[in-house]
Amino acid sequence: MNVFKKPSDSERNLQASLYIGNLDAEVDEPLLYELFIQLGPVKSLNLPKDRISRKHQGYGFVELRTPQDADYALEILRGIRLFGKTLKMKKTDPQASTPSASGAGTGEDIGLSIGARLFIKNLNPMVDDKYLKETFGKFGNLLEASVMRDDDGNSKGHGFVEYDNFEASDEAIERMNGAILMNNKVIVEYAYKDGKARHGDSAERLLAEKAKTNNKYAGVNFIESYFRRGIYPAELPIVFGREASGVVAAVGSDVNDFKEGDKVLYLSSKTFAQYTKVTLDDNYHFIRKLDEDTSEEKLKLFGSILVQGLTAITFSHEAHAIKKGDFVVVWAAAGGTGQVFVQYASSLGGRVIALASSEEKLSIAKDLGAEFLVNSKNDDVVQKIREITGGHGADVIYDGVGKDVVDTNFEIVARKGSFVTFGKASGFIPPFSIYRSSPKNVRISSPQLFKYITEKDEWEHYSKVLIDSVNNGKIKFKLETYPLKDYVKAAKALESRQTTGKLVLEIPQ
Repeated sequence: MNVFKKPSDSERNLQASLYIGNLDAEVDEPLLYELFIQLGPVKSLNLPKDRISRKHQGYGFVELRTPQDADYALEILRGIRLFGKTLKMKKTDPQASTPSASGAGTGEDIGLSIGARLFIKNLNPMVDDKYLKETFGKFGNLLEASVMRDDDGNSKGHGFVEYDNFEASDEAIERMNGAILMNNKVIVEYAYKDGKARHGDSAERLLAEKAKTNNKYAGVNFIESYFRRGIYPAELPIVFGREASGVVAAVGSDVNDFKEGDKVLYLSSKTFAQYTKVTLDDNYHFIRKLDEDTSEEKLKLFGSILVQGLTAITFSHEAHAIKKGDFVVVWAAAGGTGQVFVQYASSLGGRVIALASSEEKLSIAKDLGAEFLVNSKNDDVVQKIREITGGHGADVIYDGVGKDVVDTNFEIVARKGSFVTFGKASGFIPPFSIYRSSPKNVRISSPQLFKYITEKDEWEHYSKVLIDSVNNGKIKFKLETYPLKDYVKAAKALESRQTTGKLVLEIPQ
């Protein structure tokens, strides 16, 4: 099947399709395909082109296998830039007769969609995106303002606007339905969300209610450096943070599982702040209530270890199910994630081979339960591991280093072993032939934590395993605490690879 061939409307799954706008002229279909194929199977990808110049018009559409794949791509690629331009992405709307019904032309960052999406019909052909934005922008913050056009660029006489709150969309309907725009009387109403029901219903309004958490502690993770250095481009300004703990400061009227004053731990973006809002719905469940008597030290601990702790625990069961007697190689064993791998793999009966760049770091790994120690800076790593394993090799390698150790990993992995890469401390792993895995039938994976806790029951299970492992002493953490104002110092310490524990920020109250 030719994925670059434009599918018919009947062939396309609109729920699994994304609009991609603000594309630079240098972007082409193969480049976008390489970007999206990393996130899920691509069924179709199309960039509408000008009939005369044959150049694309700055937007396109990609259809993935499932709506869940599309949601995942939307989340992971939000804010990414290609040739210096931030991609504008959004799911296509089933109400539109062509995929261009979603996301075109606002030039604004597309935020969280709550369903405050309006359909405007009987538009004068002269109305463009800018005019629509200026007209409807007076009622509130717009996530979208777009006029639908055919493949020749002609207006189809209707368009969409979307707000970030229902107060604004309700006022827009009240003020603009029946109004005259460029001599045309327009009709403004809530858009259809599934071909039958319209947006703006009571269920969406309830889901728009949010729980607000007063953050007390937030963990520092290496991924923030990727955004700062432009490895993972993002629209500025950006609020860093991936995990936190604190106290629930406010709840929406529909929130039943949490109340003000509850101590919680959770995963979310934008946690390097005093408050973070989270929407509790079918797509977000990464928040867990802690016992009322949880101490301040435990609250600090739980706010800083979620990403690294859950990474080690889920990878030890899902990426490679560690069995008693498995030889388990852990690179950067004295780092935050490495320390969890050492402890948790040992608790499962794994024979942990800790690799670190200094004797001080190896001493830390030994105290945490590592059975064997290898100095990655001074020792012949391949030879040492062959001696340790009696020539068998590593049953699983957990690699948080990346580019510099790829070749070594292929040499030390056992027949039918697993090579699990999850970090890029030395840089991204360059492309290599999949056939490198053939001589030993090696299983190679580059998993992502959130794909192991996508379902609520998965999150509940693994977060409980983490909490229980901490409470019963199976996993211990050494914390290094910095006030939020000293984040720069914390980041420098982490990126210099001189840290021997987990860094946590204390958020001012």
